Amino acid sequence: MASRIIFSADNFELLARSYPVGFPCLTCSEGCCTDYLIFVTHADVSRIHGAVPELRVLDYLDVSDVAVDDYPEVMLDGRPCRLVLKKEPASGRCVFLASGVNLCAIHAVSPYICRMYPFQVPYDDYQELELRQEVKCPERFLCPRDEIPQLIRTAKAFWERDLPRYAQLVETWHRLQPEGSLASFAEFLLSSSRGGVAAADD
Repeated sequence: MASRIIFSADNFELLARSYPVGFPCLTCSEGCCTDYLIFVTHADVSRIHGAVPELRVLDYLDVSDVAVDDYPEVMLDGRPCRLVLKKEPASGRCVFLASGVNLCAIHAVSPYICRMYPFQVPYDDYQELELRQEVKCPERFLCPRDEIPQLIRTAKAFWERDLPRYAQLVETWHRLQPEGSLASFAEFLLSSSRGGVAAADD
């Protein structure tokens, strides 16, 4: 059985205090964390594992056959797929979303796609932050001016460091274990974050 994150009054208050005052997601019921797939890279997996090492990676990682341009396809158990965060089978909610409230248990180390939503930074133009054209947010989501530079730096690191490195790791994986399992791929990614795996072109 998958491990579950238990929310007590203490850690709920601590979690709530980690969000900006007036954060729209706290009162939103549009279901971003239910309807969207959360694609992840090795960098995301490493951050999450560092924050909740008591959880097995298979408690929160899954695969999807949905094709997206930005995240490379990986062969697992003989089929092409992409790495995503797991969802609760009955509700479709992300496993890290607290029941009854829109608070993320790993907000401080959330995947890149979550950290940026509902904004985006145009690739190779790290000068401005823009709202995505299609978002579920029912109210205007304004980013505090002093947080914009950090989000732009996050995007730059993703496009120039994390995503290329993840693509290299996927290439290495295909060379070493072309039909390996999700569990072995997750361990491979964690090992790479600890410096135990060289990329294909290193």
